Amino acid sequence: MKAKTRLMVLALVAGLIPGAQAAPYLVPNGDFSTPAGENWRDDGAPGTVISYPASGGNTGGHGKIDNTAGTWGGVLVNEGGVGPNPASGAGIPLGSIGNGLNAGETYNFSIDLIDFGPGGTMAGMKIEAFDEVEIVGDSGDVNFATTTSWDTYTFEYTIPATATRLKFVPVVAGQGDGVGNIGYDNVGGDDTPITTPPLPAGGIPNGDFEIPAGANWGTTQGTPTFPTMDGNPDGNTELDGTGPFTVLYAFDNAEVTFDSLGLSPGDNYIFQVDMKIISGSNIGGIRLEGPSGYVVESYPTLIGTGATWETYQIELTVPAMPAQAKFGLRPGGGSVVAFDNAGIFVPAVEPFVAEIKTGNVVSWTPPVPTDNYQPQQSEDGINFTDLGPLIVGDSVSSTFDAEPSMDYQVLQYEQTSTELLGDPGFELGDFSWVYFIAANMDGNPETVFEINDSGLARSGDWCIRMLVDTGVTTTPSTALIQQSLGAGTVMPGDTLDLSFWANVEVAPVGGTIFNYSVKWRDINDIVIGQVDGNFNTPVGVWTEVVVPGLVAPANTDKAIVEIGAVTGASAGDTGQVLIDDTSLSGLDSTLLPTPLTATVADGVQICFPTDDGSSYQPKTSPNLTDPFINFGPSITGDGSVMSVFDTITMDRNFYLIEETP
Repeated sequence: MKAKTRLMVLALVAGLIPGAQAAPYLVPNGDFSTPAGENWRDDGAPGTVISYPASGGNTGGHGKIDNTAGTWGGVLVNEGGVGPNPASGAGIPLGSIGNGLNAGETYNFSIDLIDFGPGGTMAGMKIEAFDEVEIVGDSGDVNFATTTSWDTYTFEYTIPATATRLKFVPVVAGQGDGVGNIGYDNVGGDDTPITTPPLPAGGIPNGDFEIPAGANWGTTQGTPTFPTMDGNPDGNTELDGTGPFTVLYAFDNAEVTFDSLGLSPGDNYIFQVDMKIISGSNIGGIRLEGPSGYVVESYPTLIGTGATWETYQIELTVPAMPAQAKFGLRPGGGSVVAFDNAGIFVPAVEPFVAEIKTGNVVSWTPPVPTDNYQPQQSEDGINFTDLGPLIVGDSVSSTFDAEPSMDYQVLQYEQTSTELLGDPGFELGDFSWVYFIAANMDGNPETVFEINDSGLARSGDWCIRMLVDTGVTTTPSTALIQQSLGAGTVMPGDTLDLSFWANVEVAPVGGTIFNYSVKWRDINDIVIGQVDGNFNTPVGVWTEVVVPGLVAPANTDKAIVEIGAVTGASAGDTGQVLIDDTSLSGLDSTLLPTPLTATVADGVQICFPTDDGSSYQPKTSPNLTDPFINFGPSITGDGSVMSVFDTITMDRNFYLIEETP
């Protein structure tokens, strides 16, 4: 996919929710109904007469360029200024044209013309595009052969991606001295973006095989037939894949350039064809061939049994090289396949649009950075309901309400850590922990030791030593400490952090590993989920092992925590580790007695669609004259509709969302 920068420009007037449907529009005084050419600036050759008659237009007033005594011609310019012959400016802001135009989109522009002379003079209009500094592109003079009656003329123009303003320039120029007496009226366009249509007739001549005998198709590989009946509908082609290599090529078996199909390198397009299986079990596909050995073959997934006509699509990307290819149809191996309605199409692209909503920005000051905060709204000041989700910490201290309420408050929840393990430091000897030995070492029946030695323990007097050793045998040796948490100790959705300190005395040898496990159990003591992992901390140094964010699944009622060591099944596998200061903890929320006061301000929310992985930078400008500046951090899209909000501080503001891959 080609890199792109797409811009959405939104204008805001406080108290107004933009949202009108796209429709035709006129530029300021585009119908010349305000006398003396208000909003228009003009220029012409010596002898050229430019006027603004109050009648005779289509309807009412109009502009007029009479070049019958002039040389190169004349122009009118509409750039959003005021007063007769306004000073030259940088153009009309995109957000102020109709219901708003978007840079990068294609639109229809229109003008009414009449030739007051004998008719046939070429005249028309030019669109000039500007950013905040300079011109960034134009349509060139788009001229039409005028008649002696008023007619509406329309043309398409794609606004450059970096443009923020447009000028509308009706012209009669380049037609020679003394040529043209033209009237102009109803200058404007339609603010509905033009989506890219399918390539003409699907891009493939006789793609529906309605011209008999396969006209416009060819091959030297296989013998296609062209039935005139039983297609989808009528004519089609049948290709036999049961014998030698068979393929049928469009465009008379010739290579065609991607450019001739309106496609450029990096563009995505769809090769579409209707197919059904006549015999065999494999559906057909498409084959592209180009110079220097370029070949692409692709077969779509079979729909149903393949015995009925179905439409299949294969999406492809235009390569950088080669610039041309043959477009072919190929039957599946061992099958006879019928083909119909072959075409090349540009995928539909969702319009890059955004929406502005007005509402309330609700803000608060978080007194404790580590606490949680729940904004709430109320219609009567008595009964409150949550406004959005619970907010953890102080990184967010405001939210947006698109349906303003009478009153707001914020509940503050104090966060405290709760330890779920009994005797986490092995100091109490209260039998919270159970020790398991799965196999004995040679001559030593015990591999889990309680060590009473403050010099060895990380804290206090006690720690645990786990020693595993296969000796001269090949029987795996296992040492394990385990603690079971009773019913109701852990609830579904609880988020817990596991941690413990380890001091490796003998580094693992062979297949030996040190490991941990947290197992979730339901009310029937069935394990419904678990988190396992290995650790191998530095030798001779107490090191903390932290496993954060363990979320108990649905139906959790109990849990088991295990820390262990196990050898492989080879003689000489060994390892030894000290364990101390274990923890399985979670945060408890305690509602503080007094809600926080929330401040409320008028605000706007800008909602926009996103592509997964693309970046979006909100920007703002107070007047479209000052440059747009970043508004908040860049946002990474996830395919959903995302939003940002802002407090209204002025009567008018503009927002722009810039997207980059």
